[in-house]
Amino acid sequence: MNRRIRNLFFGLMVSLVVVGSAAVEDWFGRFDYSDDAISYLDVSKAISRGDWTLALSPYWSIGYPMILSATRWMFPSSLDGEWTAIHVVNLVIFLTTYLSFLYFLRVALIYTAKVNSTESTGSGSGFVFAIGTSIFLLWQLLVGNVSRVSPDPLVSGVFFLVTAASLHFVMRPRVKTAVLMGLLMGFGYILKAILLPISVAVLLGLLLHGLTRLPTERLSRTSKLAWALPAMALLALPYITALSKAVGTFTLGESGS
Repeated sequence: MNRRIRNLFFGLMVSLVVVGSAAVEDWFGRFDYSDDAISYLDVSKAISRGDWTLALSPYWSIGYPMILSATRWMFPSSLDGEWTAIHVVNLVIFLTTYLSFLYFLRVALIYTAKVNSTESTGSGSGFVFAIGTSIFLLWQLLVGNVSRVSPDPLVSGVFFLVTAASLHFVMRPRVKTAVLMGLLMGFGYILKAILLPISVAVLLGLLLHGLTRLPTERLSRTSKLAWALPAMALLALPYITALSKAVGTFTLGESGS
């Protein structure tokens, strides 16, 4: 068995353990609902009814409840069907977040190798994969909880993708990378308001990094990075406008603050 096949088999086995553990936790924790869970479910039901006055709350961001509402039709209309829908969606979100984490690890390894002017070795990548996946699994199962009715796991996934896009931009600044990063930031803000200041901090960090480059590169990097702002505004501004109108005053939301 050559190294490539061995690494593929190892990755598959680890992924099966991760997914299996998440499914078990999701099943046994399906009856645990906090006050936050009830609030998110109330917002989801308000969206399904078209009651946007109740759905647009500065304390409960609308992104996660919209996903629950959009997928509700796939399951029976009974109470059992509602619980099933929630936990199937949560498991899919966990899988999405896990894939986002693996992508982030891959990009981080490439970035580290480039900075150190070395090549990423198979053994080194396997070690990082094993340790990183272990930390991810422990965090998601013991702290994040797959079964918890919350946008936090998806917020984590978006953060991983934003970080990966940022590293991509540092290595090779392109307009499409900046636009994708901006869209992810806007989506993240809709999921939880705390991602707005985090996104601003990431953009400022990229701007400062660009200003440290050679004078011939500064304008190019800065102009390309600027495309992230309208991309983020494309998703964030309509939500800010609707939320402020519903509340009666300008607000960016209080979720996660």
